[in-house]
Amino acid sequence: MVDFVFEVVLSGGSIIEVDCCPGPTQAWPTNSEVSTQMNTEKGLERGVLYIVATPIGNKDDMSSRARKILIACDRVAAEDTRRAARLLVELGGDQHKLISLHEHNENKLVGYLVGELVAGGSVALVSDSGTPLLSDPGYRLVKAANSSGISVKPIPGPSSIVAALSVCPLPAHPFLFVGFLPKKKKDLQSRLHEVIKKPEAVVFFESPRRIRRTLALFSTLTRRKIFLIKEMTKTFEYSWSGSASELLSQLDEDPKGEFVGVLEKVEFSENVTLDAEAFLKEMLKHLPPAKASSVAAKVLPGRKKDYYELALSLL
Repeated sequence: MVDFVFEVVLSGGSIIEVDCCPGPTQAWPTNSEVSTQMNTEKGLERGVLYIVATPIGNKDDMSSRARKILIACDRVAAEDTRRAARLLVELGGDQHKLISLHEHNENKLVGYLVGELVAGGSVALVSDSGTPLLSDPGYRLVKAANSSGISVKPIPGPSSIVAALSVCPLPAHPFLFVGFLPKKKKDLQSRLHEVIKKPEAVVFFESPRRIRRTLALFSTLTRRKIFLIKEMTKTFEYSWSGSASELLSQLDEDPKGEFVGVLEKVEFSENVTLDAEAFLKEMLKHLPPAKASSVAAKVLPGRKKDYYELALSLL
């Protein structure tokens, strides 16, 4: 038998050689083996789920490895396919391999994507920005892939949480990440009561529409300082630090951009300090809301207006 090697030309012009002369105990290469060799040349492994970090604002923060993975993989799962499509086009990739993965369809889509991975396909998971699975869908897919024996590999990169902590001037180690705070006021009050009882620094996300309300509630509950940063890595990046009341006085009435907040670490749990809600409940047994809120503002941190709103909600 004549020894021969055939060449496969990859996109970009590089060439790999595949030995097609098996010895007595050597099997002919299968299509999947050839495919594996080709994709290894492109820095991609078959049957792998890649968790790919993307820029949180500045496009230059995209790693070269993340670029290669997104261009070479078979599927890109994204919560916001419009944003991911723009990213793929900028990278020179194929936007038609995008598939929408969000909290409402993740359970249904997991089986399909795991099936593609088991068959030897490669899938990349991206979030709207930053590192996936931090306040984003994808956990069910990672869990199912792991249970099916599929390799799950991180492609590290930008993270708004780590970026905010790296420039935070307040004590912030160790820290607890709680993601986006609740939208409903009652749920928000309950969550903030839980948060201030934690001695660790607490990292949270908040929208521009709700940041002032959140700070107002913080001001009635704690004296701890807060670091706020918005538009990270973008042209109008800006940060503040101070008490919740101080931050309220510095923020625009109609702020723009998503916020990352860091509630400073303390050496004690604030459940041993005066609780504003408990204080107002006791005052309201003897005083009208306006008077009770006035007393609260004198002995607790925060504004009379915010205590008045809290008092009304307790009636």
